[in-house]
Amino acid sequence: MAEREIDRRSFEWPLTTESLVVEVGGFKGRWASEIARRYQCRVQLFEPQRWAADLAGEAFRGSGARWEVHHYGLSTAEDAGEREMGAWGTDGCSLLKGAEYMETYEGSRDKLGIGRFRDALPVLAELGEIDLLMMNIEGYEYRLLPYLIDGGAFDHIRYLAVQFHAAFEGDGHDHGNGEGEQAAPQGYVFPKVTGAANMGQA
Repeated sequence: MAEREIDRRSFEWPLTTESLVVEVGGFKGRWASEIARRYQCRVQLFEPQRWAADLAGEAFRGSGARWEVHHYGLSTAEDAGEREMGAWGTDGCSLLKGAEYMETYEGSRDKLGIGRFRDALPVLAELGEIDLLMMNIEGYEYRLLPYLIDGGAFDHIRYLAVQFHAAFEGDGHDHGNGEGEQAAPQGYVFPKVTGAANMGQA
């Protein structure tokens, strides 16, 4: 499916003005602010790069929707706190790219920044029933998704959309079969209620 078609369909959901939408890894707010404008729904955005979260707040202004931008990311309990993130200042910034990764694979430490993270389970539980959760967290989905599943978070989430990323060397996780095969197609999103049916694939 063409990238433009995937992008278009990422905005098409059965939402109303009473819906609650959560974006984990909202960056500058392009997706979430468009959702807010289209559906006039409630939106909660989580982004650990403060500069990007500030821009996301600007993107929401004038939308007429009820929104809130949080200057922190969501993580497992183990990863909560202040953490080094590599590729700081870009849309590829990741909790999995620490100092060692940047030195070894990127050849530089100059794009390291400090992001704040909170345990996702209590944060999401406090929000209550969530109609749509969008996740775009640069590889960390392979760690956060199992944590949310084990913690029962998806009992209160109607639709789930995930931007999967190719595994990158040095993140300490096995995402494939050991022969270069990815655990999930890179760049697809799907509605949770229908299982893992592909909505689109890059």
